Amino acid sequence: GKVCEVGTAVPATCPAGSYCPAGTRVGTEFLCPNGTFSATTDLRQVSDCTPCTAGMYCGTPGLTAPTGPCAAGYFCGSGSSVATPFKSGASASSFAVSYSGDSCVSMANATVNDICPPGHYCPEGSPAPMQCPAGRNSSSVGLRNESDCPLCLKGFYCPLNGTVLATRRCLPGYYCPSGTANPTSDASLLCPAGSKCPEGSAVPVACAAGSYQDQAGNETCKTCPAGK
Repeated sequence: GKVCEVGTAVPATCPAGSYCPAGTRVGTEFLCPNGTFSATTDLRQVSDCTPCTAGMYCGTPGLTAPTGPCAAGYFCGSGSSVATPFKSGASASSFAVSYSGDSCVSMANATVNDICPPGHYCPEGSPAPMQCPAGRNSSSVGLRNESDCPLCLKGFYCPLNGTVLATRRCLPGYYCPSGTANPTSDASLLCPAGSKCPEGSAVPVACAAGSYQDQAGNETCKTCPAGK
């Protein structure tokens, strides 16, 4: 925790941004490495340096404060040495979509600093990915804002946050335009009278000549009765 330069009678304090094991000759001999910083003095070993703050990066040795915020499209959980970390390899193939039926993403190698994964977005200074909201889905990496999350595909609905792939087909008796989160919670998406809405409908389908539908919320049309 001290420095002894040539001719020292009283050891000097190890400066901020450095650490000083026994026998240190100058204050800058052992700088806190990339990905760390130190705002305090008298550090004795490299493990005393502070990992870079979440949402920030520490890009050079010997820092007394983080360099700046993590870049948009990336997240810096702790100890990042760059604004644009690529720990997973920066490829969608490095992320795994798990459990059938819905879409959830997991990191292939459980990193804390990486490009923003599918189903998420990362504004500047993100300490962790943020989930795309219900009604949206994305299989892309590196999204920066919530508005970058594409609307759920028409004919499908996306009721969960963080959806990667739209896998739920619109329910029979309803229709699902782009961006549908849950058709049953929106009265305007109930199939109107005079139309049919089979499973996966993006828009209501008008009943053809020779058929009719006098009720809302149906997946089929009725055959015109005899005499009508």
